[in-house]
Amino acid sequence: MKHFDIGSLLVILITFVLFTIALFFTGFTHDLLLEAGVFLVSVKLIIVKRGVKLCSFS
Repeated sequence: MKHFDIGSLLVILITFVLFTIALFFTGFTHDLLLEAGVFLVSVKLIIVKRGVKLCSFS
């Protein structure tokens, strides 16, 4: 996990926990797809941030 900073790991963890909670409260409905979309967008933004960070060091 040395490739991610603490803020990125915290965002992934919080988003995953909220996604898991939403899974138990809403079940497999349309709302679950929205929650999965939010989770994927969060992960994608963190990956893009890491890519920009690596490019700026080069």
